[in-house]
Amino acid sequence: MAQAGARLVEVALPDLPRAYVLAGPLYTAEAWAMWRERIAADPARMFPPTRERIEAGRDVLAADWIAAWAELKTIRAGAAEIAGGFDALLCPACPILPPAAAAVAADHALFRERNLMALRNTRMANLLGMASLALPVGGEASCGVLLNALPGREGALLRLGAAAMRAMA
Repeated sequence: MAQAGARLVEVALPDLPRAYVLAGPLYTAEAWAMWRERIAADPARMFPPTRERIEAGRDVLAADWIAAWAELKTIRAGAAEIAGGFDALLCPACPILPPAAAAVAADHALFRERNLMALRNTRMANLLGMASLALPVGGEASCGVLLNALPGREGALLRLGAAAMRAMA
């Protein structure tokens, strides 16, 4: 993309690690609210590590959930200040290549570790309230690239994605 005229600048999002911590109570509480009846009806139907992660939401207190959202809003505002000067924030779509399905199915600890790592970069955009566009990049050992933009910039993000695809062709 740089060869096509894009200016690439490395930036840091200093509060992102804290946002990942907040994802625990925020995401699990929401997931528990959505899935609790299905889990209660047939818990064996869901992959155990996924079910256990969702069930953790049962113990999230409303006060903690509200406080986490308030803190996340502050983090989002800081990230928006940083991202506001750019057309998009780029990152790998996934920081790891997919593990062997049989390995993670057999080893639930490995599943938990790899699953959270695989979701890390898409969770970044979700936590920061950004829109994302995943683009393929060449090669078999590739996970693609995510273009992430602030809310309200979805049209510009799609145009940027089309230009990036032309540049990478």
